[in-house]
Amino acid sequence: MYLIKKIPNFALIFSPSFFEFSLAPAPAWHVVQFFILAFCHIDISSIFCLVTFRRYVILSKKENKRREKADRKREKRERQEGEKDKRLLTVCNGGK
Repeated sequence: MYLIKKIPNFALIFSPSFFEFSLAPAPAWHVVQFFILAFCHIDISSIFCLVTFRRYVILSKKENKRREKADRKREKRERQEGEKDKRLLTVCNGGK
């Protein structure tokens, strides 16, 4: 069994014997890099699976960054529109 990534309260574990991923409860540590607890009896399919999963997670991180950036732009635009609406209300109400 290989510990692939720790995420808050869970660890993603890959088992080459059963060729499956599973989530297991773990301490809430944030680990950015992937690491392997045991480095013996790794076959080609396991390595391919680990690399594929790593690529998937990296792409997911990029996608999350892109979404966060889009959200920040949207919030900024909404905030500016809200301020513009307040100014229009002030002008329409005679400066009150």
